[in-house]
Amino acid sequence: MTQGIYGIYSTVSDKWYVGQSTNVSKRLSAHRTCLRGHSPSSHTNTHLLSAWRKYGEETFEFLLLEKVSAKTALTKREDFWIALKRNTSSGVYNQRIAADSNCGVIPSPEVRTKISKALKGRKKTPEHISNVVQARVCNNTWGHSLESCAKMAASHKGKALSSEHAANSAAARRGLKRSPAQCATISASLTGKKASSEARANMSAAHKGIGIPSRRALSEESVEYVRTLHENGYSCRAIAGIMQCSMSTIKRVVGKAEAYSHGGLNND
Repeated sequence: MTQGIYGIYSTVSDKWYVGQSTNVSKRLSAHRTCLRGHSPSSHTNTHLLSAWRKYGEETFEFLLLEKVSAKTALTKREDFWIALKRNTSSGVYNQRIAADSNCGVIPSPEVRTKISKALKGRKKTPEHISNVVQARVCNNTWGHSLESCAKMAASHKGKALSSEHAANSAAARRGLKRSPAQCATISASLTGKKASSEARANMSAAHKGIGIPSRRALSEESVEYVRTLHENGYSCRAIAGIMQCSMSTIKRVVGKAEAYSHGGLNND
């Protein structure tokens, strides 16, 4: 009985599968039996199994790479051999980056189904939810790396939301309140910032109706539609986007109905 590190080598692809065992010959025999199986998942390593079926059993070699006397040293030596074969050949069939880690392993559909069934119906504690949210808010990443956040921000910069998108966003945010921590973060990020000349001009135009159809008269049908949207919880900003007019016009329709006539705005 030999204890140590073994390898299964494909002479066609020049790739290795590296493993450890306290009984190498028995473990290699088990691998060979599983690889010869006929079911789609007869072997736990799908990459190795696919190569075995593609190239044929005769193209694989089963080798003892190193004898290891101390059982506690097996994992360290396996990591060494995985790294060595990854760098000196065409690669390895091992899915794990390290022998004692599941990092890099992609669960099969069967495994994912089992995990889903096991977790279904299980409720997270309020403390768990609070910790997850707090961690994401503090890092301002929501599960994305800072590099990914920067790329997403750059890709969205300058994009104008469609009227439908704006209305949906407003409806989704309606009733939501920011936490004190979020308010403090936003306030700190805006403190000392000055709007550019272009931004100030855009804001001025939006409020005055310069260069946009904000002062156009609304028909009687449009006025009723505006009031219906407002009664259904749409914000004035969202309605203004839908109707393509200024917020002041919408506010007059929904807030001061008597100050709006169907031919335009009354100034009395």
